Amino acid sequence: MRNATAAVLLVCPFVLGAFGACGTIERVSGRDPTVTQARVPGDTAALSPMTGFVEIGAAFTDAGILGILDDASRSDSIAAALAVDKATDSAVKAFAASVTEEHHELRVEGEQLVKALSITPRLPASDPLGAIVEDEMVALRATNRGPEFDRLYLEKVVATDQVLRDFAEQAKRATSTDDIRAFIDRIAPVIQRHLERAQELRNRIPKTA
Repeated sequence: MRNATAAVLLVCPFVLGAFGACGTIERVSGRDPTVTQARVPGDTAALSPMTGFVEIGAAFTDAGILGILDDASRSDSIAAALAVDKATDSAVKAFAASVTEEHHELRVEGEQLVKALSITPRLPASDPLGAIVEDEMVALRATNRGPEFDRLYLEKVVATDQVLRDFAEQAKRATSTDDIRAFIDRIAPVIQRHLERAQELRNRIPKTA
C-alpha cells in the first residue's frame, strides 16, 4: 500500500490542521501534480479537502464516487480555462467558458452534499478517469493556440465526458444513498450537454494535416 499520508505531509506539513492553508497538494494517484496548481477563473481546486488522498479499494463506495465526480469537475474546469485562453474559434471559447462555469457550480453543490452526508471524498486507486485526464492535460498544454488546439480540446472533451458519463451511470447503480443518486441525476444532463456540444463543434472544425 502506498504511504499516502507521508506523501501529503511532504508537500504540505499543515494539511492535517488546515486544508485551506495549502491550496494544492501533490497528488499520489499518478496524475500530473501541476494540474492542481493552476489558478484560473472558475477553478475550484482548493474547494474540497479530498485532493491528495487515495482510497485503496473499489471506485464505487460513496466516498470514491464523490471523490471522482469532484475531481472530474475540477479537471474539466481547468481544461476549459486553458481553452478560454488558447482557443481561437469564438464558439469554442464560449463553450469552454460555459463548461468552466457549470463545473464550478457542480463542485459547490458537491461540497454541500459532502458536508450534509459527513463523507470525506477520496480518490480511489482504481480511478477510471486518472489516465485519460492526465493525457488530456499534457496534450492541451503542449499544443499551441490555433485551430489545432481548438479541435484537440473538443476531442478531449468528447473522450473524457464519455468515460465520465459511463462512470456516473455505474455509480448511480452502485450507491444506495438517495442524495448521491439525486446529485448524479443533476450531473448527468450537464455531461451529456457538454458531450453533444463538443461533438457538434468538432465536426465543423477541419482536421489539420
